[in-house]
Amino acid sequence: MQKRLKLFLLVAVTLGFLEMSSGMAFKTASATSIEGHISGDVTWELAHSPYVVTNDVIVDSGSTLTIESGVEVRFDGNFTFRVDGSLFATGNANDPIVFTSNKPEPATGDWNMMEFTGSAGDSFVMNHSAVEYARKGLSVRSTGKTVITKSEFMSVSKSGVHIVGKSNIVIKENIFQSEENGISASGTVSSGMIITNNHIVSSNGDGINLQTFNQKCHIYNITICSNVISSNGDGIHFDNRGTYGSIHDVSISDNLVDSMRNGIYLYMYSWYDSVIIDITISKNTVFLNGGGSGIYVNSDSAWSKYLSDVTVSNNKVSNATNGILICAGEHTNWVKYDATIVGNRVTNSEKGICILGVHSQGLAGIKTNITANGICYNTFGISFDVHSHNSAQYNHIYRNLHGMTISSGASVNATYNYWGDETGPYHETVNPTGKGNPVNGNGTDLDFRPFLLSPISSLNEHPVAVLQTDKNIITTNQPVKFNATASSDDTHIDEYFFDFGDETNSSWTILSAIEHNYTCAGIYNASLVVVDDMGFMSDNTAIKTITVLSEKTWFDQTLIWIPVVALIVVIAVVLIWKRK
Repeated sequence: MQKRLKLFLLVAVTLGFLEMSSGMAFKTASATSIEGHISGDVTWELAHSPYVVTNDVIVDSGSTLTIESGVEVRFDGNFTFRVDGSLFATGNANDPIVFTSNKPEPATGDWNMMEFTGSAGDSFVMNHSAVEYARKGLSVRSTGKTVITKSEFMSVSKSGVHIVGKSNIVIKENIFQSEENGISASGTVSSGMIITNNHIVSSNGDGINLQTFNQKCHIYNITICSNVISSNGDGIHFDNRGTYGSIHDVSISDNLVDSMRNGIYLYMYSWYDSVIIDITISKNTVFLNGGGSGIYVNSDSAWSKYLSDVTVSNNKVSNATNGILICAGEHTNWVKYDATIVGNRVTNSEKGICILGVHSQGLAGIKTNITANGICYNTFGISFDVHSHNSAQYNHIYRNLHGMTISSGASVNATYNYWGDETGPYHETVNPTGKGNPVNGNGTDLDFRPFLLSPISSLNEHPVAVLQTDKNIITTNQPVKFNATASSDDTHIDEYFFDFGDETNSSWTILSAIEHNYTCAGIYNASLVVVDDMGFMSDNTAIKTITVLSEKTWFDQTLIWIPVVALIVVIAVVLIWKRK
């Protein structure tokens, strides 16, 4: 018996030593605890899950950690999971890998973060994984191959993914829900990013935020496309400040941005030379709920401020202070036009398209080409300040309070535009009989003749939102069907936004009918706005009032009738007995 006991103890100690040699792991009755360094090629298997992190974990340089589908990694404190080598965390849709808190009631910020610091030859691959309740989701400080796909970063205090310096990263088809920025970057240089097809929700920061601060700081080689971004700050924010800085080789396309401040914001400030060059911003849809600029590109400097080869095309912008704002100091002579603004639809803004700047070293400023845009329902359709030799032709400029304005010596060739009426724009001296949108200038600095007598294509009208419900008085947890199919447009409606009045909403959706349950009793004003195929938002808000009674209220009302009915029955019995 003693020999058997000794043999059992020897085997147990040996197995325990083998477990601890891979990152100080040891199996308890219900989990595998892990801390310290991981060396060599190690696999965390589902059979040993969950892995409970009891101190910082480091995957050593030259080592590879592979995590199987379905594994849970639980952090038992404010610890960091650092990868100096390679990590392959590849789950699947049915069995994702989860990095989460080990607390019985988890909360945001329970553990620190994941961090990739490997060399250029290392890899960090995360697929079908979830990162929950961290202070930061993932920090990338490496030019190694980083691929984050089909994963979720939820309830994160800071950024879901934060990138420091140069990178080689693809962030695709993920969900981000963070208190600050969804995706962010910092350092002297930000480069090498592809951010595509993500759903990003930021409670108090920006959807995507890239910042650099130092001498010779640059943001370049960035692609941001096909993301859905909802933010209480800016949707997409670039901020580069230093000496001899630039923003270049950037493509931002096909994103849906719903933000409270600015939609797409590119700001370059350099004490000496500031350069924004080779920028494409196209096919984005931007809705703003708190002012700001829909699309903002500004090259600013105490000395030279260049902007060249910037294209803003086929975007839809609504509800901004400035729909599209381009600001810089001087023409570069590298191209005929420094900025081309073509095929955009801008509505419900204070200034639809604004070309702004100051004279730099006595030069006349940048040159812009504004062509084939639909600009309507704004206070000012197009405005030019300072810059000369601009071109604005073949635009539809209608139903604005002011069609086009120039100031501070600006000039523009504004011929061949349609101004909302066949009589052309109203000008108090040059065209006083014009019934179209008003223009200023002396008739030469803002040259609007000849003008188009009719639009090149059909003009777009605002859609009208109509909201219907199947019931207006309900009890808690009883579904209400909201129906927007009666909404109308001159072409067709693309998206709907249902606000249920209880601090929840549908987000922008292609569904014209949707159900919602109210969990608390009260009176709620549900509302609807819609957007048509041209990106125009309804200028009305349809509202329905929903009264929600608690189930207890209905039950109590039922209880009130029980004694009443009983009393009636007793009285009836007494009357019948007396008659007998």
